Amino acid sequence: MGRFLLILFLLILIGIGYLATLNKETITIVFAPSQVYEAPKIVVMLASGITGALIVLFVFIIRDTRRFIKNLSQQKRHKREERRNELYSRALDLILVGRAEEARGLLETIIKDNPDYIDAYLRLSEICLELRDLQKAYSYAERARQLAPRRLDVLFTMENLMERTGRWQDALRYVEDILQIDRANLSALYRKRDILERLQRWEELIDTERQIIKNIHDETAQKKERRFLAGYKYELGRVSLENKELDKAKKAFKTAMKIDKFFIPAYLGLVEVMLSEGLIEEAVEFLWLSYQETTSPLLLARLEDLLIANGEPARLIRYYKAAISERPNDPLLNFLLGKLYYRLEMIDEAIETFKRIEAQGTTFPELHRLMGNLYLKRKQPERAAFEFRKAMDLKRTLRLNYCCNNCGYLSETWSGRCPNCKEWNSYTFNLEWLCRSTWVRDTEGLSQEIYQDKISRL
Repeated sequence: MGRFLLILFLLILIGIGYLATLNKETITIVFAPSQVYEAPKIVVMLASGITGALIVLFVFIIRDTRRFIKNLSQQKRHKREERRNELYSRALDLILVGRAEEARGLLETIIKDNPDYIDAYLRLSEICLELRDLQKAYSYAERARQLAPRRLDVLFTMENLMERTGRWQDALRYVEDILQIDRANLSALYRKRDILERLQRWEELIDTERQIIKNIHDETAQKKERRFLAGYKYELGRVSLENKELDKAKKAFKTAMKIDKFFIPAYLGLVEVMLSEGLIEEAVEFLWLSYQETTSPLLLARLEDLLIANGEPARLIRYYKAAISERPNDPLLNFLLGKLYYRLEMIDEAIETFKRIEAQGTTFPELHRLMGNLYLKRKQPERAAFEFRKAMDLKRTLRLNYCCNNCGYLSETWSGRCPNCKEWNSYTFNLEWLCRSTWVRDTEGLSQEIYQDKISRL
């Protein structure tokens, strides 16, 4: 290669010498009025070529120097990133095995060398939050937010931090920031729903729930979310009723019934609106027609209270008998009728009704407690004792408790929403064959324990 270049260089020199013998003319070159030179044409040509070559050589030197510096910088950055990623991976492993303090030390080492590494700030915030170092948790999360104010995981971290520290309005603000970036973000919508529910802002909750339904495409999930929508409508109606806003309450209850025609709390809420308006007869008719539509015993129980208070027990008996004629083997309907006879001191009719239930193969403590009291009224203590031994409990014979048919939570008072599992429209009477119980609560409400599911004989 060296010989070839040498020969090429000699050939170029020979060529230049030959051109010099052929081009002996001179060229006048003027640099200024007082600087005028004459030079052979071949010299000017060589000077021009050499100048161009030097310029090109200079450009190439600059380009190659910059490329070298850039490659050197990239190598250093690559090594630094490899070390950072290795430390970050080790920190995550430590977090997974519960060694948070060690992970915190590694992450702090990372941000010393990489002050713009957002993921490290987020993990540090989470660790400090778990360690209850709230001030540090906030400072790390805030630093991440300053670096990436529109990054979703940063905003979610800030929102979670606000929730954990009870700053619900600030948490809601960060959720709104997320939704401004991504209106269909279901995680943000669910968080917004939870915050609004805690704040009891029912009208905003209804709008949020509609957005959730709009962005869910699974039919089963949509059905579940519609129950939430009905529940929030019911809560809006309940609050409006408490505030004496009867028209608003009526509209909310009716909307809940349209969403789910078996949403019993809405029916009961609408009855309370009618009673507040003094429409007692309309409330009675509505309850009876609603029972025929839904067959909910809770509606019959409310009808019983209303007619007893209104002094119309005979009418109530007719309603019960009409219901039983449609479902003669329904033990709950027969039990409610027998309990009504007991309440009205119609002892023979009550005993006959309870015996009919027992003959159908259905038995439960409430039945035997009432039977025992009836035999006491008949002056038959031995038979009463026999029934009481079956019941094993003499408390609150006339009162039926409620249980959640979703989680089995027991309650002495009816509620439109279970306080344990937060499910609406789940309360039913606490009779052994009706309640899928997983929880039982003692009479003072001081403890709860698991017991066997006794659903069986319907």
